[in-house]
Amino acid sequence: MRELYSTKYIEKYKKLKKRMEIKYAIILIISVLALAFDVLYYSLEPYETNLRLPLMLIMFAIATFIIAYSFVFFTMTYGRVREYFNFLIFSVCGKRTIKKVTVLGVYGDVVDKGGVDSTKIEVLEWSELADDYVEHVIYVDNELKVNDISEGDIITIATNGNYLLAYVKEN
Repeated sequence: MRELYSTKYIEKYKKLKKRMEIKYAIILIISVLALAFDVLYYSLEPYETNLRLPLMLIMFAIATFIIAYSFVFFTMTYGRVREYFNFLIFSVCGKRTIKKVTVLGVYGDVVDKGGVDSTKIEVLEWSELADDYVEHVIYVDNELKVNDISEGDIITIATNGNYLLAYVKEN
């Protein structure tokens, strides 16, 4: 069976996540120190100084930068990496479902499922509960290149949460 995720792949994203956390911490510390220096300098100036307005504008700019950067960092860049890393951990540690299916179609459109960009594969599988064939959608991570699955193939797949983890072609 061709495994799509390896421990090396997970370690790569773990290191990326850690680097992003360190980068954010450094930028945050520098910004907070600049803000603290500005507040200290502002408090030591005489009341009738001409620097009052510029110092207040600098404080406002630094505080706005901290808030805006934190929002963008946690919602866009780091948020995506964190969601993908959590997906990898849950996929490898979670319960696998192994079944034999027939591929009905591979669709190239990108679907965002659980913070992971994916491609849909529609399959036909035997359901013991319904005692009939049932159409089912399997998602394949777009980070991985799975080009050898095409319509009409009979494959054995291992999935977790409708995500393809491993497969082997039967014919």
